[in-house]
Amino acid sequence: AMLASQRAVTKVSSGKTRHIAASLRGASQVADLAGIDVYTMPTTVAAASLKELKPEFTNRVAQDYQVSWAAGVDPKTIRASTLWEISPADVKLAGDLRAKPPGTAAELVAMAAAAGAGDLFPPLSDADWATIAKDGKIPRHATWAARIASGQLAIDTMLTSAALQSFIADQKDMDDRIRKYR
Repeated sequence: AMLASQRAVTKVSSGKTRHIAASLRGASQVADLAGIDVYTMPTTVAAASLKELKPEFTNRVAQDYQVSWAAGVDPKTIRASTLWEISPADVKLAGDLRAKPPGTAAELVAMAAAAGAGDLFPPLSDADWATIAKDGKIPRHATWAARIASGQLAIDTMLTSAALQSFIADQKDMDDRIRKYR
């Protein structure tokens, strides 16, 4: 998915946008994703990559790795292709945003829905956000499966939302620790 989305981002942005592979966890990921515009990784992973990846690894952006799905997982039902494809609705939304940037989050959500890309910025209730926060960095698929299958949500949107909630919780914990020393 990462390499396919790198190809798509490069194609539609003419190199003006940089694609980020975030939080790489091992040297093998660095090698497998060679050619992505930007990496973020712990320094231990960078050091291991320098040590382990000899001879120099090569650009893999043109590579299409075969995806193996767990038994019973239908990639069409989970809309897996939304992880790497840029749909006509995504392109329409980008054009709409370029022409008239939203002034509020609510306007962004409405524009995404109007463009047919509502799964990118779906309206989420307070209860949805609480569930996402409670579940941690990886949302429980069963909770969201019906909405993903219906096109209301996308897997990547759920992962991004979970990461945001995890960051908020971590930031609050850090702020609380710092306040103890005032």
